[in-house]
Amino acid sequence: MERPRQVLDVDSSSAPNVSESERALPFRPVSLNSGGRMAVSRMPVDPNAGVPDLIRRLTDDSKRLLSDEARLAKLELTDNIERSGKGAMLLAVAFGLGVLAAVLLTMFLTTLIGRVAAGHMWVGALVVGGLEVLIGAMLLKRGLASFKR
Repeated sequence: MERPRQVLDVDSSSAPNVSESERALPFRPVSLNSGGRMAVSRMPVDPNAGVPDLIRRLTDDSKRLLSDEARLAKLELTDNIERSGKGAMLLAVAFGLGVLAAVLLTMFLTTLIGRVAAGHMWVGALVVGGLEVLIGAMLLKRGLASFKR
């Protein structure tokens, strides 16, 4: 049996054409429309409804609630995966640019020190290489110390 759908304000107390008896009826939200309005379907209240009918309605409502929750979780997961993918891509680009900058800085310092050392580029390479080994060792030591904590 298809239940009639109506569109009411989210806050039914501010709806101008809703009587007090209509506000007391239970509503079942269906979807949120633009403009802050919610489509709802009224659940008919039958005082003569038997227990089997109430259990059947409870079962139907529970099934619909579970399927809605699963659909919502799927949408949220899709959104989180999209955002994570974009973040991972940006991190990969930043890492690539950082490696490129480190290589170029190494070449620049090697050439600069080599020219200062009367054109002996091997001196520049040795000094810059030793400096990078020291920096790497310090970072490794700090990283291992943070794992021990």
